[in-house]
Amino acid sequence: MVPAKHQGDLGMEAFSHDGHLYQCYAVEEPISTAERYGKQRDKLSTDLFKLKTKKLDVKKILGSVIVKKYIYMVPLHDSRHLVSHAQTKAAEVKGWKLPFISQSFAIVIETEDDYVTERDLVLAIPKPLIDPVPLNSSAIPNWKDSNSELKERALSKLAGVLDENARSRVFDALLRKYLDGENALDRLRVASPEGYQSIQVSVSHKESVLVLDYSADPEGTQRTLKEIAGDLSEEFMSVCPILDKRTTETLAWASVADWLMRCPLSFGDN
Repeated sequence: MVPAKHQGDLGMEAFSHDGHLYQCYAVEEPISTAERYGKQRDKLSTDLFKLKTKKLDVKKILGSVIVKKYIYMVPLHDSRHLVSHAQTKAAEVKGWKLPFISQSFAIVIETEDDYVTERDLVLAIPKPLIDPVPLNSSAIPNWKDSNSELKERALSKLAGVLDENARSRVFDALLRKYLDGENALDRLRVASPEGYQSIQVSVSHKESVLVLDYSADPEGTQRTLKEIAGDLSEEFMSVCPILDKRTTETLAWASVADWLMRCPLSFGDN
């Protein structure tokens, strides 16, 4: 994918390393066939011209990739004149002798009907049981103001393995996961009381053996937060398979954050 947010996408949405370059365009409907063709034609011409005028930037993005096919994706293709225009433009592009354009370069116009298998696979993916809800911008500062003791306890434990700057950054990241996880649990309680109960039982059991699992190391080393969260995420997926991986990871990190603030989980000499 080629992001467009910072100074444009150089006339391409994405490219593959086997020489395919992709650009997508959708006109605002409803519109007549003639008007649709005109807009699609002009957009194609404009984006192709960027390959020439921005050739140095394009080369930096493509690296060693040689473009053999320019795939122009549109929602509706109903004009033979667009095919003719694409043929004309392909010959023109080859005439520019750009170092990243193959002499077999071709422009292909496609719609989602050319990707029926891929579309059906995407549509078959079940919707997540819990949709993510962005945190309110005041959620983190409000929590810190109301929970200074928990904050200091977590920072004290993290002091065993992190310097002051890193400790603060890690705590802020963990706090965000904690609040995201609390929100997810609230939604899970409503969407699936059985799933919610399974997660709660799993967390309670893991907490009861936390020190044994992660502190009783014969060599005195400590397992990382990432390892603990990974183990817990896998357990959540096992006891509550209706949850997607993103949600179980969020819940796992929320549990780790909670343990740092309230329970015996610690590092180093803390």
